[in-house]
Amino acid sequence: MKTFGRYLSYRLKQSWLRTLIFTVLAIILTQNTMIGELKGYYPESGLYILAVVLGILCTILPILETADYKNRRNLDSYYSFAISRKKLAWLHYLSGWIQIAVIYSVTYLFACLTLSTHQTPFSLIYLLPYYFGSLALGLVMYSVFLFLFGEGNTVVDGVLFCVLGIFGLTMLLSLVQELIRVFSSRSSLPFVPFWGCVYTPINNLTVVIQHWLHGASDSSRSVAEILEQSYMFAVWFLLGVAAAVGYFYTFTRKRAETIGDISKSWFGYKTMVPIYAFSLLFMGAIGGGFIFIFILMLSGYFIYRRSFKLRKSDVIVLAGYLLLSVLGAIL
Repeated sequence: MKTFGRYLSYRLKQSWLRTLIFTVLAIILTQNTMIGELKGYYPESGLYILAVVLGILCTILPILETADYKNRRNLDSYYSFAISRKKLAWLHYLSGWIQIAVIYSVTYLFACLTLSTHQTPFSLIYLLPYYFGSLALGLVMYSVFLFLFGEGNTVVDGVLFCVLGIFGLTMLLSLVQELIRVFSSRSSLPFVPFWGCVYTPINNLTVVIQHWLHGASDSSRSVAEILEQSYMFAVWFLLGVAAAVGYFYTFTRKRAETIGDISKSWFGYKTMVPIYAFSLLFMGAIGGGFIFIFILMLSGYFIYRRSFKLRKSDVIVLAGYLLLSVLGAIL
């Protein structure tokens, strides 16, 4: 345990400059936005900027924290430490999250100070539950992006997996909704597909808290809809736990010789490329648009295979896309 504590302390000391830079940038962005909103004709709190800052941190910090593990030489060095892979996984998980928590907490305190020093009618009591609620959802986002980045065997693949993963579940739910609409009498799912976006939970929480904070009724409909289907938050917490488990599983079992190789994860190109392509197709991208999507799809497979030579499975998916595009245009 002492060894783990020393390694964690060393890791945090290594990243102190990065933490300081992100903190300063986050404070500047938050203060400029909030002061601008407060000076408007209809003063607003600008609370949404805290959600933006947290979303950025939970996307970028997991990549920066574990990017060294995409290099074989660095990986051999890390694995030579007198600490198990499981503890190394915990080390980086905690290190990255502590950095995010520190940056966000300092930024949040400055935001609270700004709101409290201006003459506003806001109910500032709601800032406290927002802090703890946003941190909890931040941990979910952090776990998701940490897992997605870990599924790539290179930095580029990991970053692209994170980018594609932002709307990956939304695209899948949209595809399911369109298939239900085509093959049954139902026209929608019992939830909004956009809730599959990684950033939607923190956005929805911010909408609710801002509504209570302002004591306004202009967004009462959206607030009512969010509260009515608040089970979305529980679903995302479960997804966050699953992502965290997936991160530890991948981290402790990934072999050094796979680093730099083609990323064959089921949470990467293998599923993301067809999900995005078919979702956009069923959502109405017919005509000239389907050609552009096909080009993007083909490019995705080239990046996946790192070659212009495609596998049989890739060709089958591409052919299926073209066939459905033609049938959609005819019908």
